[in-house]
Amino acid sequence: MKIMSMDIDDLNKSQFILLVLLVSFVTSIATGIVTVSLMEKAPKDVVRVVQRVVERTVEKVQDEPQKNKEPKEKIIEKTIIVKEGDLIAEKIAELRPKILSIYDDEDNFVSFAFYNNSYIVADSSNTSKDKKYIAKNTKGEIFNLKFKKSSQNRALVLFELEENDAGKKPSEIKISQGQTKLGQTLFYFASARADKVLQSIISSKPDSYLELQAQKESILPGTLVFDSKGELVAISTQASRGVKYNYFIQASAVDAFVKNANKPEADNQDKTDTNQNKDSASQPSQNAQQASVIDSQTNENANNSSNQAQGNTNN
Repeated sequence: MKIMSMDIDDLNKSQFILLVLLVSFVTSIATGIVTVSLMEKAPKDVVRVVQRVVERTVEKVQDEPQKNKEPKEKIIEKTIIVKEGDLIAEKIAELRPKILSIYDDEDNFVSFAFYNNSYIVADSSNTSKDKKYIAKNTKGEIFNLKFKKSSQNRALVLFELEENDAGKKPSEIKISQGQTKLGQTLFYFASARADKVLQSIISSKPDSYLELQAQKESILPGTLVFDSKGELVAISTQASRGVKYNYFIQASAVDAFVKNANKPEADNQDKTDTNQNKDSASQPSQNAQQASVIDSQTNENANNSSNQAQGNTNN
């Protein structure tokens, strides 16, 4: 039987690597056995020192990668409950400097107004295109106004800023594009200096109006009504007060009037709407007259029948 012998120089790379791994494995096992044997025979003080060295080494190895890493940001989610009253109070503070009050050349209050889309919008009941007007805000700023156009149907008026005021302009108030709901809480300013605020709710929505629960003396020309987001939802004009003192024109009609500022046919549409409203308003009276005629005819027929019956009885 021949025993094969191999010189280390005859090993290829793969065999050499396997040999190194085998030697390392055997060496590590032998080292572990020797270490365990020595630790069992070593004094307790030596064992305690070795354990501490091992623990410190492990702690250092674990802490080292974390030092190199950037600290992670902690995201903390909190639920914040905002009360409607607090939200309205914030919007009132934001809106006060934006509210405009229009005065004539005799310093008489004419109407509340607001600035939107480069125009100042107000109630037209006390205005004339031949007069001069100014607008003031709570910051004491004064703006000279120039008549642009008015709406007969809605009793709204648009003003432009005079050329000498072109360098400054009031803060804009946003017109609401959302839908209002019955019972929705709104607020409005009830003094010419915008230092008195009242809350109300929508009690009904007849046609293009909003009806609010409000006192008559608190509603001024051009009273502006806002929602909890600080957006304009309605305005009081001579047209709305002519229907009922606590009726207000909805924001959608105001927005359309402002956007059609350069379209003269908008006034024609207003006149058409006015005629339609007059026709619809006169329709009930016409129906009442027709009903009255029918009733009189019915009564006359009844009387004739009664007389005829009495004649038959006598005979």
